[in-house]
Amino acid sequence: MDKILVRHKWEPYLWLLPSALLMAIFVVFPIAIVFKLSFSSITKTGMVTGWAGFDNFISAVKDPAFPTVMLNTLYWVLSVVILSTVIGFAVAMLLNSKFHGRKIARSITVFPWATSLVIQASVWNYIIKYEYGNLNNVLLNL
Repeated sequence: MDKILVRHKWEPYLWLLPSALLMAIFVVFPIAIVFKLSFSSITKTGMVTGWAGFDNFISAVKDPAFPTVMLNTLYWVLSVVILSTVIGFAVAMLLNSKFHGRKIARSITVFPWATSLVIQASVWNYIIKYEYGNLNNVLLNL
């Protein structure tokens, strides 16, 4: 009986382990790298030359373009949040109503969300590739 209780205590964590590892690899690890790089001194060629501390942040705030950039970022964030909320709500209401082909429409809508971000990035890289991308060919022909 005790073995069953012990097994039930750690079993959920075992099932969550693959997801936790994927999140650590694809979410936490890149955030940690960016955080480390934000405090590093980096050359124009992208080489990390040492520790900069808060100098990068101080120079960014002192830049004359900083207020404009922050205002543009605020406009962008507000417009994206408001538009995506309104459009998402409208699409959800539409997909919740009964119409012919609703299952197909729902599948098409959920597919990009369900696919991996890595797969989406690879497909977009292929689409916009300068040498052979389909989108580039269409835009050049226009």
